[in-house]
Amino acid sequence: MSEIFRRVYELIIGNGEEAIRIDGFQETPLQIQFLVDQSPDARVSNAEITVYGLSRETRRKIREKYTQITLIAGYQKNSGVIFEGDIVNSGNGRDGPDQFLRMYCRAGGRPKSISKSWGNNTPRAEIIRDVADAFGYPVEMVGDFSTLPPAANGFSVTPFATLIEVMDDLAEAWSFTWMIQNQRVMVLAEGAVYPNGELFPDDIYKISATTGMVGSPSITLVGVDVKAKLNPSVMPGTVFDVQAETGSFEFNEVYYKKFQETNGLGRYRVKAIRYTGNFYGAEWDMDLEGIRYTQLLGGSRS
Repeated sequence: MSEIFRRVYELIIGNGEEAIRIDGFQETPLQIQFLVDQSPDARVSNAEITVYGLSRETRRKIREKYTQITLIAGYQKNSGVIFEGDIVNSGNGRDGPDQFLRMYCRAGGRPKSISKSWGNNTPRAEIIRDVADAFGYPVEMVGDFSTLPPAANGFSVTPFATLIEVMDDLAEAWSFTWMIQNQRVMVLAEGAVYPNGELFPDDIYKISATTGMVGSPSITLVGVDVKAKLNPSVMPGTVFDVQAETGSFEFNEVYYKKFQETNGLGRYRVKAIRYTGNFYGAEWDMDLEGIRYTQLLGGSRS
């Protein structure tokens, strides 16, 4: 279990040739606030990042020269990248006597298309990788794709559909999951989980009062919504284990169907995640939307 002690962050802003580094690992760092929102299934990520106390020259460079941004956040013994993408817009502001720069950022979801054909008996994993490569991001394939038979009669895609639509169609037909995670494409074989591709790994992340759960989980028809202290190891595709004594139902079927007292406990895979941070304020959290893992496996295991 990672210690939830001493918040840290690092912000790297540049243009591929040069960059500035705002060091939140020092004793008295600049104030930062952020909201990072991974959309359902992580097709795109949006971030609103606000930094206080920057010099006029630094603010000018960010507005006029820099387009790329990486945000690392967490705690002293557990920090990592929670957002990497492009600065779409930025602007100066003032909060009382303090000036700040607010950046509106986006990652993933480039509106691209693909037109390509593959010959007879091409491995389906090769087709999936070729389509994923067309996004222009690094591709990571997790799990075992060897059970997918080759495309006996070949395969073709046309430019009339976007890459996202093509990947969605392939995922439905060939039973895999995919997402765009901070400027890379992740493809998970059926039943696989991130990061190691194994079913129910021993080091599965447990969310409880002792590991940073905030409040009680909200139980949905297909999963759970839960808030916990920020942990960069948890991302879309990660499986987590909810351990809580209390929880609330958030769907109408609770009035018509008997549910087990343990409903809400068990394993879920992250579908969407939102990070909220205010370095000198109260929030340094993540809100998880999880799908019950048995929904993904099609069985009763939990």
